[in-house]
Amino acid sequence: MWFQLQTRLLWLPLLLSVACIVDSDDRCGEDQLLNEMGVCECKEGTVLSEGRDCTPQVSVPAGLGVECSEDLPCADSTYSFCASSDFGHPECL
Repeated sequence: MWFQLQTRLLWLPLLLSVACIVDSDDRCGEDQLLNEMGVCECKEGTVLSEGRDCTPQVSVPAGLGVECSEDLPCADSTYSFCASSDFGHPECL
C-alpha cells in the first residue's frame, strides 16, 4: 500500500507542472487582440459570438429592394422601411 501511494505522489509534481503552463504572449483567442488594459477583444471586422470566440461580422443589407427582417433590418437611411413586397418576402422600401 505504501508503494502505491509513493508511486502516485511521484507523478503529482509532473502533472501539476504541465497543468500550469500558460503562454503570457498568447493569452487571447484566434481572432482576438490584447488591448492596453490587458483584456482580450475581437479584431476589427469580427464580433463576439457565443462563448469567447470572435466570428466575422455580418454586413447589414442596404438599398432599395434588399431583403430584410426583424433580425436583419434595413441599414440605408433612404430606404429604411422593411415591408412586404410582391415577391413574397419583406424588402427595404
